Amino acid sequence: MESTYTAYRDFAGLKFPTRIVQKQGGFPILDLTVIDVKPNAAVDIQPPQQDAGAPGAPVETERIADGVFYIKGQEHSVAVEFKDYVVVVEAPVNEARSVAVIAATKRLIPNKPIKYLINTHHHFNHLGGIRTYVDEGATIVTHQANKAFYEKIFAMPHTLVPDRLSRSKKKANIETVAGKKVLTDGRRTAELYLQKGSPHDDGLIFIYLPEEKILIEADADNPPIPQNIERLKLDIDRILPIHGPGAITRADIHEAAGRTGPANHLIVAEVEGFEANSPPWERRGGCGQGGFAIFFLMGTGARGGSFKRNCFGVGTNHPVRAFQRNGDIS
Repeated sequence: MESTYTAYRDFAGLKFPTRIVQKQGGFPILDLTVIDVKPNAAVDIQPPQQDAGAPGAPVETERIADGVFYIKGQEHSVAVEFKDYVVVVEAPVNEARSVAVIAATKRLIPNKPIKYLINTHHHFNHLGGIRTYVDEGATIVTHQANKAFYEKIFAMPHTLVPDRLSRSKKKANIETVAGKKVLTDGRRTAELYLQKGSPHDDGLIFIYLPEEKILIEADADNPPIPQNIERLKLDIDRILPIHGPGAITRADIHEAAGRTGPANHLIVAEVEGFEANSPPWERRGGCGQGGFAIFFLMGTGARGGSFKRNCFGVGTNHPVRAFQRNGDIS
């Protein structure tokens, strides 16, 4: 945090700045113009009691596949076991959350270091706990556009509310993704892809586990995510969203579609409540007002039924009004 005080004026004998600017990570978060000051006014202001390492909200863990664990909470993370190490996807919210996720990961996958932390994109709710993984010794994997900014925030002191990294002063290791990156130990593979065409973030990454047919995504938007899945020819059984109530499985997909058997067609369902003239942020994921859900369905031209989760896991039991394939409502 950097604060700048300028344009001092005299208020009844007191010199006080009439312009106060605060920056966090080099970006302005407050620009205040002061028009009046009352010296020695009676106030009762208590400083907030903060501790970056305070206990976080309890985590809920779910085994999705052998060595793949969904660590859920305010926002979610995923721990993936490799032969000699662990990969964690996403460090959301703050250090307290990361401390809880790291503890859960070590309990689920003991005696293996967290070698990589995969960050899907730079937004604060996905980045808030990332410094904790630098202190843990993990290499940060993110899109190449984020590297310079991350180097800056990893080097910054946290003097008001010291976190673990500010105490250990460990040096960050960063690996970047351009269009694709593969992490493998010869037994398990994680493929990282840039989500091309995303209106949410130019450097948005999703993670695909090919053997398990699992897609891990954050803030996926329609239509770029289905277009990317089709472009890359990914075979998906389950989707693990970073937001929302939980995983979307093939069983959910079949129940929603009212069909059985292999799912071999990518479909985008328009969820009831979506209005064609609603603003883009509602169309991409309004969730309360409706939105889009991605799932698989046998055949084409189906209508009706219901889908348990829209907006990649946010909201429940929304009737499906129409199906969309390849960007066109049918």
